[in-house]
Amino acid sequence: MTCVPTRDADVLKVTDSTSSPALLPQELIDKMIDELRGSRPELKACSMVSHAWRPRAMYHLVSHFMLNLSRHANKSREVVRSSSRFTRFSSPPPSLASLVTVMELRCVRRFCHLQDVMSHLRVYPNLRELLLKDAHFSNFSRSKIRTLSKTLNRFPPPPLCYLRMEDVCFSDCDQFLSFIGMSHFREVSAIDLYNVVYGPTRTRAFDRGDFSRLVIKHCPDPSSNTPSFTMSLEQREGYKSAGYPGMDFKPIKKKRSILFGGRP
Repeated sequence: MTCVPTRDADVLKVTDSTSSPALLPQELIDKMIDELRGSRPELKACSMVSHAWRPRAMYHLVSHFMLNLSRHANKSREVVRSSSRFTRFSSPPPSLASLVTVMELRCVRRFCHLQDVMSHLRVYPNLRELLLKDAHFSNFSRSKIRTLSKTLNRFPPPPLCYLRMEDVCFSDCDQFLSFIGMSHFREVSAIDLYNVVYGPTRTRAFDRGDFSRLVIKHCPDPSSNTPSFTMSLEQREGYKSAGYPGMDFKPIKKKRSILFGGRP
């Protein structure tokens, strides 16, 4: 047996020498493994049983990948790129990358780190959900956000359909809408905001009129080439931000009738 590096521990890989148990229907095997999805030790054991057991066990083991840069939040790009954590994220074995459907990015606070991690999402062909937590976009200038957008335009976007942002601060309404309107979010049909604010920090208290959590959905238009959540500068001309992302979606709803928000 050999070892394949995954999120926090190694997963034993089945080899040709692994003995095969009595054959069971694949549907039954999958249901048995699904019952163990909350226990990594049991899932690792299932991945060693046979080739028929391995795919489902591996799916539960690696379908959710978390990259936490809390220890490297203020370090240089070179230091982050050389870390084992980033290496596992940026260069996963293709057989494992195809199993990842949920990506969680934490403490991405420097622009160089944001650019690197967003550019590498393309290596996950079945990525459906993205969670950004504890990110300070308000530290990035508008020119850097434009640079990021141009960089991402060079790569095929992942098949994301859900974006969640938690404890994230943007400098203003324009930066917020510019970010969620990037090409990588073209197919997103739901955005979940939790403690997302405008300003230099995320520590301010929410006003009574604010929503601490807001879920925004829309029905994609397959005939349009415009990113789903983009509002052009012309459409927003003369609009004054209400001071909080949730409130700024109200005029968008009136103008385009594709978004709605409210308390979950």
